[in-house]
Amino acid sequence: RAECAVLPVPGAVLLSLVSSAALSWLLLKGTALLLTDEDILFRGPDATPRGLGRPAPRRVPTVAQGCVPVAAGLAAVWYAQGIGPDDLLLAIPLHQAVAVVAPLVLALVWQRVDLRATLGLVAPGHGFRGGVALGGAALMGGGLFLLSAALLLASGSGISDDARNLSQRLLTLIRDRPWWVGAVLMALLPAVAEEMLYRGWTLAALTGERPSRARRTAAVVAQAALFAVAHLLPERMPATFALGLATGAVRVASGSLLPAIVLHAVHNAMPLALVALAGRGALDGALAEVATGVATRLPDGVTAAAAMALAIGAVLVGLAARRRGASGDDRPHR
Repeated sequence: RAECAVLPVPGAVLLSLVSSAALSWLLLKGTALLLTDEDILFRGPDATPRGLGRPAPRRVPTVAQGCVPVAAGLAAVWYAQGIGPDDLLLAIPLHQAVAVVAPLVLALVWQRVDLRATLGLVAPGHGFRGGVALGGAALMGGGLFLLSAALLLASGSGISDDARNLSQRLLTLIRDRPWWVGAVLMALLPAVAEEMLYRGWTLAALTGERPSRARRTAAVVAQAALFAVAHLLPERMPATFALGLATGAVRVASGSLLPAIVLHAVHNAMPLALVALAGRGALDGALAEVATGVATRLPDGVTAAAAMALAIGAVLVGLAARRRGASGDDRPHR
């Protein structure tokens, strides 16, 4: 993960320019709203409202409203990265709070939207159907992690010193702390927070209230791209983009955020599982190295097994979603 990564110079300059432009746009937009307010121009200072008025209620955010928390989070991470703590026990929660939770909470407080429809706060199905959706999402998460690792190794690009350093710090966190600390910091916290922002708020905004199939597809791709950029490390962006695509597709298919959270959590928990199994001698050494980011190959058959798990998981989620859509009182929110 990229909570404390340092970008190469070109990427740093680009991120600085983009985040500065986003903040400037927000300030100019607020000023324009104030200057064009009829109460200010025609009714005098006594009628001037205190601050900007809240937007009118909507079922889901607009596209601009959906992208503002992402831009704000990127800007906050960029300007605060020099003062972040080195200890991941503090750095990971701080990163999530600054880049994800705070911008999302402010957006939820400021915008008046249907939280259930926007964030996908519905069950993926009742009983067995819901279990099938969650089980499929879990298979997709595990398979996607290993498949992404295999593709990265096959590309021969390797990883940068920054990424390798971060991997070693994550390994230290896993080995030096109780297992549940790593599970909360690496899997549960990012899965819940990031899914609520990207596959909840942002995806709902990009999808709109009455989307076509083409717009839903474009929305899934767009939010995955934003999700990848937010993770900063260039060599990890393809894998993060793939994770965003998978969780976005699961969110759209199921109509619920819960399968996306499960997929994300299992994906992020794979390093913990691999390290734990390696410590017991239950894994091939090369597979154990995947958890630390220093692997040079995967054992024979792992790539095929990962692809099969991903495919089976996608089929299970699709079957659960199809049965869900067939019942009139249990349709996903769109």
